[in-house]
Amino acid sequence: MAVPSRNASSDAIVRNLRTFFATTKTSLGVPLLQSERNATLLIDVLRSCVARHQFQLLDFVVMPDHVHLLLTVASGMSIEKAMQLIKGGFSYRLKK
Repeated sequence: MAVPSRNASSDAIVRNLRTFFATTKTSLGVPLLQSERNATLLIDVLRSCVARHQFQLLDFVVMPDHVHLLLTVASGMSIEKAMQLIKGGFSYRLKK
């Protein structure tokens, strides 16, 4: 049986853009995002991050106590930093 040749170059394997599926939950599972006001605020924070080109948001789902995100980050951004921007931005604006 012939072994198929590998056509992938190292440049194609390591890419600048990386896509992640991330989920984050509210503290203690409190249904913080159940109100339309808070859910809209979170969506606004996501849109603000995308407008500032901090990451690309491919899709998202807001649930009462958590959010699912499909996002793409560039090489200069980690997934941890992207989540920090979202969660910190939401927390900061919620307190105002």
